[in-house]
Amino acid sequence: MPPEVSSRLQHHLTDMGVHLLLKSQLQKLEKTEAGIRATLVSQHSIEVDAVIAATGLRPETALARRAGVAVNRGVCVDSYLQTSHPDIYAIGDCAEINGQVLPFLQPIQLSAMYLAKNLFGGNAPLKLPAMLVKVKTPELPLHLAGETQRRDLSWQITAESDGMIAKGMSGEGQLRAFVVSEDRMKEAFALLKTLSV
Repeated sequence: MPPEVSSRLQHHLTDMGVHLLLKSQLQKLEKTEAGIRATLVSQHSIEVDAVIAATGLRPETALARRAGVAVNRGVCVDSYLQTSHPDIYAIGDCAEINGQVLPFLQPIQLSAMYLAKNLFGGNAPLKLPAMLVKVKTPELPLHLAGETQRRDLSWQITAESDGMIAKGMSGEGQLRAFVVSEDRMKEAFALLKTLSV
């Protein structure tokens, strides 16, 4: 996400009293009488009431490795969801589809439909549309789509009290990514229709 978007989220969280320790790595957790002591690699310790692990999903690839199937960040599959073994297919959180791990509901559902059709005689490659990702932070809900991580996009950002629209434009002037927040989320579907994929 562009810094303007992530900083807006950071400000909302800090306004709520959340203390962010960015780029900090946890070394250990210890139960104390008062709660939990979290010690960071920097040896800085903090006392907390609870610990929440929000580290995202990591594909489980051990079975695929043991079967001799190609694995990278996930189980590598082509646009037919076929692995490097001609009789083994993968979908869902573990699949790396043409180099991308997509641990979201919509690509999993679409993958299941394509794979089922192909296993019963079809021969259609998976074609994923531009998909909306919903970040469900109560104080600053976000919807985003496209290649938000691309460094070569030029971001056009409109931030107002009711929310923000950030559009990532290519050098050719095409909308390649966007992020919308708060009351501006209602504009997400219209932007999704104009997104170049």
